[in-house]
Order: sequence, then C-alpha cells, then structure tokens
Amino acid sequence: MVPFIIILFALLLSRKMMWAFALAMVFSCFLLGINLDDPLPGSKASSLAFRTTIGNTAVAIDPLTGMVTADLTKRAQKIKYAKDVVKKLAAINTKTVIIAGWWQNELNYFSLKNKNPLVTYVYYSDEKERMEFKNNGSQIYFLPEQDFYNDLRFKGAFTNTVAEPF
Repeated sequence: MVPFIIILFALLLSRKMMWAFALAMVFSCFLLGINLDDPLPGSKASSLAFRTTIGNTAVAIDPLTGMVTADLTKRAQKIKYAKDVVKKLAAINTKTVIIAGWWQNELNYFSLKNKNPLVTYVYYSDEKERMEFKNNGSQIYFLPEQDFYNDLRFKGAFTNTVAEPF
C-alpha cells in the first residue's frame, strides 16, 4: 500500500511538497515512536518519553525514538538477556528443560560455542511432554511470559503446575 500512496502523493503534490513529504518519511523512521515499554521484549525509551498503558500493554510514546532506533535498542536488550540466560545455564549440572518460546533462536545461537548437554530448549511444550521430562528427572523452567503463551498455545492453564520461572 505504501508505494501506491507515494505514487499518489507524487502525482498530487508539488515538487517542494514531495520533498517535504519524503524528508518527513525519512525522519519518521528515527523520531516519534510508540514502542513497548518493557525491559525484555520492548525498546529502551528516552528521557522525554511519555509512558502510558494501552489496554494491558505498557507503551512509551517517545519523540526521540523512532522505529529504527527502537529496533536497535530492542535487539540489544534481547541479546543481553539471552547471553545472560545462556551464561547461567552453562553452569547448571542437572538435567534442565527451558520452555523458551520466542527466545529459542537467541538461546540456540549464543549457546553454540559452549552448549551444556544437560540443557534442552523447547519452543513450547504440552502437558504430556512436560510430564515425560519430569519423569526423566529434568527440572523444567520457562522464560518470562512463556508460561502464558505456552498455556495459550495448548489451550490450558498447566505450565505453572510443572514448570518454574527461570
């Protein structure tokens, strides 16, 4: 849809107005964003951000953080968290299963060089699979919010009964 809107504006606007429109489009990538205000899946807000809640979600309306900047800070926060989890898991000496959800790719990547053979990452896990892990003597943990999404995936409320927050 965006290319067609740009073509329509190019037909309707004068040359100066089109330049102003193009510059506004470029600057909008770096300024005035509405981003998640959460330390793990969200982006880092600037000091000028206005924090509020939309529905049940904390957001930051930030004049200094647009889509590009928000994406960079979001990636940095996710990488830092994933590295911290892998570092903690490297020292574990018991069988452990981590319900990782959307963190699984980062965990797999950062544990390539120093993989703990006692640790297994699963995206999501149904009740039967978790009981098999438990019967094999594994400790089962879930990463932040993955208990909610695991239950949502399998239409139940059982993740907290067998697994613990990591």
